[in-house]
Amino acid sequence: MNTAIQDSFDLGWKLAWVLRGWASPELLATYERERRPVAAHNVQRSSEPAGAMQETGQALAWDLNGRLPHHWLANGKERTSTIDLIGDGLTLLSGPSDPRWGRFAESMPWTVPIDVHVVDAGTADALSLPPAGALLARPDGRELRRWAGVDAAATVGLDGSALPDLLEIESTPGARQS
Repeated sequence: MNTAIQDSFDLGWKLAWVLRGWASPELLATYERERRPVAAHNVQRSSEPAGAMQETGQALAWDLNGRLPHHWLANGKERTSTIDLIGDGLTLLSGPSDPRWGRFAESMPWTVPIDVHVVDAGTADALSLPPAGALLARPDGRELRRWAGVDAAATVGLDGSALPDLLEIESTPGARQS
C-alpha cells in the first residue's frame, strides 16, 4: 500500500508540472526509472519472513526513499515540520548564515517556482546542512542537490536546460548529489 501511495504521489506532481508548463513531457519518463527499483525492493522485502524487521539504518533509507526527514522548526508559538515546508514547486532550505540564498533562487531562470526557507541552526544540523549551505528538494520531498555555500552553487551554472537532469535522481535511497 505504501508503494502505491508513493507511486501515485510521484506521478501526480510530475503530471501537474507538465500540465502547468513547468516541465516538458520528458519528466514523465523518469517515473518508471525512479519507482521500479523501490517497488522491486518492497516486494522482495515483503516476501521475506522477517522483511519488516531489518536494522534501522538499512530499512530507514528505503522507507524514507531519499525524502527529507522530519524535524521540528520553531516558528513563533507554532511548530512547523521540515516536511510542511515542501511546496508544489522546488523548495530550497538554507542554513541560517548566508542571506544570499533567496537571491540565488530568484536568479534561476526556471519556470518552476522555488520556495526558499531559512532554517535555524538546530534544524540545519539535523539535516546535516552547513550553516551557510542549502539543499534543494522536489515536491515529493526528495532531495535533489545540496551545496556547502552559495558560491559553490553558483559555479554549477544551473540554468533552464539543467532542470530535467536536476530532477532525475538515483533510485538508490540515501544517494546524495552535490
